[in-house]
Amino acid sequence: MSTQATHEAMAGASRVLLESWDQFLNRPGDSITFGTRERRPSAGRFATVWALAAHSHRLASTALATLESNPGVEAGPSVRAAWEHAVQAIWVAQLDHAHWAVSQRRTKHIRDLDNTLLKSRDKDLRTQAEAHLVELEQATSQESGSWVSPHSVQLGNFEALCEDLEPGGADLYWLYRALCQTTHPSVYALDGYISGDADTWGVQPEPEVGRFESMRAFHVLRILEALIWAGQAVDYMDRDGNTWRNILRSTADEFDIERHLRPTHAAKKRDVAPPARPNPAAVEARARELFGVAKIG
Repeated sequence: MSTQATHEAMAGASRVLLESWDQFLNRPGDSITFGTRERRPSAGRFATVWALAAHSHRLASTALATLESNPGVEAGPSVRAAWEHAVQAIWVAQLDHAHWAVSQRRTKHIRDLDNTLLKSRDKDLRTQAEAHLVELEQATSQESGSWVSPHSVQLGNFEALCEDLEPGGADLYWLYRALCQTTHPSVYALDGYISGDADTWGVQPEPEVGRFESMRAFHVLRILEALIWAGQAVDYMDRDGNTWRNILRSTADEFDIERHLRPTHAAKKRDVAPPARPNPAAVEARARELFGVAKIG
């Protein structure tokens, strides 16, 4: 099969998975019967997985549309985001308490933003940041106290998260590093706008035709992986998804994509609950509020 034919086949399979996701969302009933073979996951864990997977699908749809209209590298940021959300979704889905790390990571981002605003020249921004930091610390104390999730390192270091999965590690992380080439300012992307040699330099408004063709194929495969892994993450939580499960399985088999990224022994050994869980009802309620889950059950 030619590179172009392979690209079109992967793009077509991605469209089928996106359509299957829409059908899954619009199936009869207004709720999802969720649970694993072993036990029913917490609402917080389910909500986190759902949010990551749903956003991954939206990003993948945007990335695919961009790739189909423009063969350059403009789709790179959306591809990377879709892929990264999917990897995180399948990681959280298989660990009982990793969702706590996601919540704490979000709190850290907000705290870091407020601390940056405290350095602003704008007095109103500094005042708002001070007040918000007080509210944030009160809310954090009610939810998990001083306890820090043992998965916090993985949420702050994507390479460490990849090490938590098998197959994973460097074989997963190098893909992320490659995706970063079309997300951050990089020589790879910039070279498309520069021509000539050491003696004669030229610039052009657009990359030459075909300049990024190999990256286009790389991107569409990452989109397909994201859709399979994000779908698989939700499937771990859904006891009624047999039809959708078959589509995920057949697509993964057709393109030789590993459908299951399993947590390592070290990840499972680290997966422990907060020692005191001071207010679990408040945590579950906040998870529903944060991730917009209207009904679970």
